[in-house]
Amino acid sequence: MPRFAEMICREMTARGYEVELFRSKDVLSGLKGVGGALRKYAGYVDDYLLAPPKLKKRIATLKKEGKRPLIVVGDHALGMIARHIADEPHVVHCHDFLAQRSACGDFPENVTKGSGKIYQSLIRSGFRRLRNFISISEATQQDLHRFLAKEPELSAVVYNGLNFDYHPIGADEARKTLKPHFISEEIPPFFFHVGGNQWYKNRFGVIEIYRSYLEQMRAGILASQTQEAPALVMVGPEPKQALREAAGDVPELGGRVIFLSNLTNEQLRAAYNLAKVFVFPSLEEGFGWPPLEALACGTPVLMTEKAPMTEVGGDAVDYIPRMPSSADAQAKQRWAETAATQLDLITLKNSEPERQNRLAQAGRFNADKIIDRYESIYREVFERETQ
Repeated sequence: MPRFAEMICREMTARGYEVELFRSKDVLSGLKGVGGALRKYAGYVDDYLLAPPKLKKRIATLKKEGKRPLIVVGDHALGMIARHIADEPHVVHCHDFLAQRSACGDFPENVTKGSGKIYQSLIRSGFRRLRNFISISEATQQDLHRFLAKEPELSAVVYNGLNFDYHPIGADEARKTLKPHFISEEIPPFFFHVGGNQWYKNRFGVIEIYRSYLEQMRAGILASQTQEAPALVMVGPEPKQALREAAGDVPELGGRVIFLSNLTNEQLRAAYNLAKVFVFPSLEEGFGWPPLEALACGTPVLMTEKAPMTEVGGDAVDYIPRMPSSADAQAKQRWAETAATQLDLITLKNSEPERQNRLAQAGRFNADKIIDRYESIYREVFERETQ
């Protein structure tokens, strides 16, 4: 969210607007000796008790100077500041409502504790006071309307745009760029995943699909009849021990899981270009950046058939069902087997027309056009609310 706010400031400044970034300061949370859970709660004090009066004072100062500001809230999760800005022209950006939905019990995979439910309730009661919203997908907009107490005055969908120049590059250039992460060896053929350790990213599901692929390869039932398995490269933060253990038997099946962290955008682009298939079985998303980045590189994508991922992928990707949420191990095994079979089939149909379709789908998410849309909405709200 800080990067998103900085991007808005940068782009609006470049278009000639006077822009000021307001963020809370680490007053209590920055004190020496404050760490762990205590730092988290100290951060709440900084964000919701100490910062809002300063924001209100800053708005008053601008008005005295003859300036009427438009307040752009970078994330609806800042809803607890709503009472300080509700009477001002404002626009709220909404990225995902997964925390709100978890607090309502929507996801058995992520049970929210009592304190978390209270926290989300306070956020919800806050953003319900506000009037103008921009959601990053239709799925996010639907969640927003579910949680609002009344019809908003403005509710727009503006998809995210690519924030880096992801595009097809040659294999030699890609290998050279990615080589620092494979210092002692040649880069093997690989399936690819990008995602964090959040519950909905389903990194365990990626490994289950890969394990099933290896089992089918050993059984000789893959349509491709491949005898040598691609590796699985997973990019993201350092995996937790449980995830490493989940991949523990992969070498015995003839495969290999490679965890990589801290890739630059250039290295990430190289990895997308080298990947045989990008695998993204997320349980939920607010948007879905990595599949879009993969499409922009012309890479085949296998991902969950669920909005908003279907909004991002359109007809340019292959879909699998959402992994079952029940504790039924057999149901999850059947899901992984089906996904693995489809993963193999994708490697056989990577034609040029399909590649061009992927590039065309990614081209719909043009960053400049999205900033144009933001600007148009900001102006519309400001002019309406300052008449």
